[in-house]
Amino acid sequence: MATLTKSARDNFAVCVFMLTLATASVLVRFLTRLSHHHTLLAADWMCLASLCLFAVYCALIIDFIFNVSQFHALDVNPAFGLAELVNLSKTAFIAEIFFGTSLTSIKLSILWFYHTLFSVNDTMLRVTRGTAILCVMWYITVTFIIVFQCNPISAYWDSVDSPLYCMSSPRVLLGYEMSNLFLDVIILCIPVTIVPRLHLSTPKKATVLGIFLLGALQLPIHPLVGHNAIGSGDHLRLPADVWFRDAPAHYEPIRIHKKLVHDDEVALDEQVDNGPAQQC
Repeated sequence: MATLTKSARDNFAVCVFMLTLATASVLVRFLTRLSHHHTLLAADWMCLASLCLFAVYCALIIDFIFNVSQFHALDVNPAFGLAELVNLSKTAFIAEIFFGTSLTSIKLSILWFYHTLFSVNDTMLRVTRGTAILCVMWYITVTFIIVFQCNPISAYWDSVDSPLYCMSSPRVLLGYEMSNLFLDVIILCIPVTIVPRLHLSTPKKATVLGIFLLGALQLPIHPLVGHNAIGSGDHLRLPADVWFRDAPAHYEPIRIHKKLVHDDEVALDEQVDNGPAQQC
């Protein structure tokens, strides 16, 4: 096996590990629904789509490490030569689009599940639909910024994301993370207003609410990634995370898995309530 740099080795291990766990969580979700003779919902298929997009994202990274990089690296290192940096920039540009699409599909999967779970509450339906519209608008906006952050577009790789032709990558990343954080907070808060009104005992309400709020564990990472990017001053980054720095090195793959697990665990508990949950 080829000798990998530390960054390449760490990211390869994380991609394989998190992709395995994400695949297992989605598989458990599908098997659980089918074993209980439940019809697969649109949210389930959306979750599967996000997993497929994440798999493509990881495949691009792994392919770069083993087949594209002459040094089997995943580093911004001028010593590797201009061709290596250009190829890394091309991979980052493509992978970032796949990552944003996967991230948005996860958000929509969770919201679609909310829409089914709380279908008897008109207010919750309006809030869920409004949040879904915000997520789609966010996706269109960030994708537009990612694609056109350099003028011309090819300057992202031809000029290695040079500030002469491109927006500041740290600032783009900070805006990405802060807006993403805003949407995540909204999505996590949606069930908080209705769970206390469910016809459940207090311990069960606390359990269900805890499952919904599991995603909050990753919220502090958003400002950490943004702050780290601003402090570094680098103009080249891999998709949606600064992988070649130590602090949040494996944040985005972990976040995808946490959201998949969060949505999966909610699905396993959707029959707890005798009220709205029966609409699933």
